[in-house]
Amino acid sequence: MWAQARLRPYESVPDPDAPAHLRRRIASPGEFPMVMPMPQRRRTQPEIPDIVALANALDRDERRPPAELVARERRTASLLPSGTEDRMALALAWLDATEAEDPALTALHQRAESALHLTGFLVGLAAVVIGWSATLAAFYFDGSGRVNAVLVLALFVGLPGVMLVPFLVAAVPAHIAEKLPGAPALAALARTFSAGRIAPWLWRFFPHDLRESLALVSGRMGRHQRLYASLQKWALLRWSQGFAVMFQTAALAACVILVVFTDLAFGWSTTLTSGDPAVDARRLHRITSVAAAPWSWAVPGARPSLELIEESRYFRAAAVAVSRAEAARLGGWWRFLVLAIAVYGLLPRILTFAFARARLRAAARAAVISSPGLSAVFRRIHRAQIETRAAADEPAGAVELPAVRDEHAGFAPGAKVSAVINWADIPVGPAILAGAFPEAEVFGAGGAGGVQQDLALAEKIGGDAGGKGGDALVLVKAWEPPVMEFIDFVQSLRTAMGGQPRAIVVLPVGLEHPEELGPGSDAQVKLWRDRLAAIGDPWLRVAAGRAEVQP
Repeated sequence: MWAQARLRPYESVPDPDAPAHLRRRIASPGEFPMVMPMPQRRRTQPEIPDIVALANALDRDERRPPAELVARERRTASLLPSGTEDRMALALAWLDATEAEDPALTALHQRAESALHLTGFLVGLAAVVIGWSATLAAFYFDGSGRVNAVLVLALFVGLPGVMLVPFLVAAVPAHIAEKLPGAPALAALARTFSAGRIAPWLWRFFPHDLRESLALVSGRMGRHQRLYASLQKWALLRWSQGFAVMFQTAALAACVILVVFTDLAFGWSTTLTSGDPAVDARRLHRITSVAAAPWSWAVPGARPSLELIEESRYFRAAAVAVSRAEAARLGGWWRFLVLAIAVYGLLPRILTFAFARARLRAAARAAVISSPGLSAVFRRIHRAQIETRAAADEPAGAVELPAVRDEHAGFAPGAKVSAVINWADIPVGPAILAGAFPEAEVFGAGGAGGVQQDLALAEKIGGDAGGKGGDALVLVKAWEPPVMEFIDFVQSLRTAMGGQPRAIVVLPVGLEHPEELGPGSDAQVKLWRDRLAAIGDPWLRVAAGRAEVQP
């Protein structure tokens, strides 16, 4: 339930006598960075705070000059993993290096981390309080009656078993759940009444800075459902199953404490009877025998006998005082009840919590790898690492090695533009576009062809881009704000691309030198970014200049 503690790799004081390959340089005013140690091991599993910090860093990169980004990557390229196919390790190492140079990003990361840890703690605390209170109520015994074993089993075994059904439905992949009758309704019911909903309710009582960081998390997940839907679902399910684990643990602990330190007389009572006490006793004996099958071979005394069941039945209308001898015999139910809570109440929740946690970790990895803008970071790092190795001084007597080739970089350099769309007839000829993007196919849209022709073009380009793994570049007039026709086209293009995390890059072209794809003004680019941000597409971005398309 609680997120794992995040390792901070740049905390110790640097050793000036350490070997060069174990030191790093961090930028200081007017100078190259000071020497600091490399992390001892690579992180390969992101947590939700990592995703928040990474998304924020990539968003900031979209608004920074390309030359500044290239310079930063050159400073840190030699410190990052190379020659590896682990894109996750590279992404997290890049994030750590970026945070080392950006105190604001580090503070955001730490606030998100603290807020989520506090959320997990409070959810667990609420579960312990509720579980303990429910046990005290179910095991209440003042000496005049008996603890009803049927009520205990219904509360701590039957009800949790029923609540497992919505979780199992919610855990089914969406494309399978759509084909199961009633599954969408059960999944919606599970989300509505999930114990994980306690977490957002608790956030309103957090300090202001923690609330802000959580608002950033929930707001970004809400806007970018296509990217974060799975992460959001499994985060709620992990909290709900963590709540259930702590509830059952508290109930089991309270049950054992009451048995050890108090005197309890158990019995069973229900209105659903056949009218024949002997038949009812044998029926309950069969049920308890089946329920005790998992442990009866190891703890034979933990299965109520037929004699105990017959003796322990009671009716409140004819209640009589229990003698000392009867109370001692009726206490024999406790082993069965404790093991039933442990096996049928706690154990399934431990398994579902482990499953939800594993799926959340997988969703976090998928969210990181699919983060818009990360492929551009990989390309810049790769080029900077090649330049760094090429510029490094070779030691005397070194053996000359073959030149490093891009295709052996250890990670995919990221998708490139496979389709260029000239929207609304920007005054630039097809030959210029073909020369600027020789590997892309050039199309025209937003002109006199009409909406239907544009939608058909979106279907064609979307399918081709998804099949070839390429991005789509849309050239627009910077001085004209986006209209609904353009937004409809972009949304249709995304739909045609399907679930592929391919970028749609919008490049506003300015009035000056449009034939060279000159950039628009800062105000024009900001207007386009603000308008398109409302679409909520995480892989839709507005480039400030041509250099940002393929850095």
